[in-house]
Amino acid sequence: MRRFSLETITPPLEDVLTRMGYNKKKSELPPDLEKMITREIQDARPLIKPSGHTLDMGIVSMKGGRIALDGGLSFQSAKLAAILDGCGKVTLMAVTVGGMCEQESIRMIDSGELTRGVILDAIGSESVEAFADYVNNILAREYGLSGWKPVMRYSPGYGDLALSNQSVILGILDGDTIGIRAHPETYLLDPQKSITAVIGWRK
Repeated sequence: MRRFSLETITPPLEDVLTRMGYNKKKSELPPDLEKMITREIQDARPLIKPSGHTLDMGIVSMKGGRIALDGGLSFQSAKLAAILDGCGKVTLMAVTVGGMCEQESIRMIDSGELTRGVILDAIGSESVEAFADYVNNILAREYGLSGWKPVMRYSPGYGDLALSNQSVILGILDGDTIGIRAHPETYLLDPQKSITAVIGWRK
């Protein structure tokens, strides 16, 4: 298992705006609001604490939408099986930026600072996406030297890959040690600004 961490990570302004629903082709962002969002992105840096774990596993077989991995683990998902077609191995991923950003966003909203709270929530969401991309890109550069190329990253809850697989992935990757847990009934992640995923690798 590999461990990743950064002091912080800064998501691109454009991604935060997209998360908030702004479309440059359809709406014009007021200059004051753009300055406010840019400032909030910088102010959020101390609240963003990226960490994550990954683990490579070989694909044993794929039949009837069931992906069997070495060690006895399996996932049932026709969509994931289609994405992994031709792949020889997968990487399981669990990443988070911690709970401080989420907690501060809730505090802002509860205290009446609705706009700042919504902005900070979007920053947290895009920060964990940026960190997942960071880890993905490191692996792609390293494995690329051996001729492996990644397919799209795929997470539980999308398509027919059951959300309950979040608990499975966290159990394998020792999610507790980086502060990620899945609710025992809903399987939603805590902190919310966390991601579990499967990345396939094809020669």
